[in-house]
Amino acid sequence: MSYRISIDDEIILEECVESVSFIVNPPSDNKFSNRLKCRNKMTIKGKIGAGEQTIGLYQWALIDSNSSRAYKKVVVEETKEGKLVRKVCFKKAFIVEYFEDFTIYDYIGHFMMVINEFIGTNIECSSATDVPSKTKSVDDSISEEEVFSQGQKSVHESTQKRNTTHQAIFKGSKGTSNVSVDELISDLTSEKIKLHDLSDSEQLIVAEALKKKSPIPIPENVIPLLEYTSKGYDQIVYKWNDGTYNYEVRWHTATPNAPKTPPNWRVDRIKPGFAGGKDPITGEKIQGYPAVKEVLVCPENSSPYYVSMKDWKAAHKAYLKNTATQEQLDMLKWGHYISD
Repeated sequence: MSYRISIDDEIILEECVESVSFIVNPPSDNKFSNRLKCRNKMTIKGKIGAGEQTIGLYQWALIDSNSSRAYKKVVVEETKEGKLVRKVCFKKAFIVEYFEDFTIYDYIGHFMMVINEFIGTNIECSSATDVPSKTKSVDDSISEEEVFSQGQKSVHESTQKRNTTHQAIFKGSKGTSNVSVDELISDLTSEKIKLHDLSDSEQLIVAEALKKKSPIPIPENVIPLLEYTSKGYDQIVYKWNDGTYNYEVRWHTATPNAPKTPPNWRVDRIKPGFAGGKDPITGEKIQGYPAVKEVLVCPENSSPYYVSMKDWKAAHKAYLKNTATQEQLDMLKWGHYISD
């Protein structure tokens, strides 16, 4: 038994691999299940110093999760006596745990890497030994796409449609009709359907499409986080840092203890503070400064502006006590931006 692991066709591991294991948790029919937790996991164990470069694994583990470079294509091939036993492809994998261990006894280190597949992408699995005799056998001359084409035809066809000038088409959440991305967003906005009613792939495509409707530009490399809260509302969260502020942009359905509105946007930003201290060289005191926390407000007939989180919370507290001024009510209304 031998392994060959390819990571973005840049890192190739063969001699150092000791074991590979997979955990697959099939999708639940429970619409309230937590889809944030990736269901497909791969664990790779191997040796360091076995004649192959493994430093790239450590470097991959250090990449910030907000960077597109944190997500890589991983292909694992397991062969026995020259035959392909299993070939598994994680198209958009990311590291969730990475370990290295060294001892003085054998002068060889060991690593363990645990990776998940990004939710909404399909795991591809194939085996030459599992293919019936009447079907096309798997050999080195067959491309990776051909190896995994069985059972994936509908996926490839839908991908081809999305690459044309026509609107992307997806199966409706209840399987009764086919709808476009814009129709899905329209149904979500009008609350005909809920975010958690959609399939994983539909959710991610909607999350990417909604970026364009945000009240502020969202960087392309920001990965959306889908959340189904215990308070009964759904939301899509986008987080990033522009070098000065930490941004959190949320598209969410109506929340409890707030003015009743259709699904809308909330934009928060924080400029980190500094507690102060002493200069390590001169010993002089360095003056600290507080963090700046703000909420974006988008009036109907004027330019957006930020208000302090303190004023925002005061307005919300007054609303709950039914003592809010018109200015505070307007702030709460305009702080929940409803996109077209």
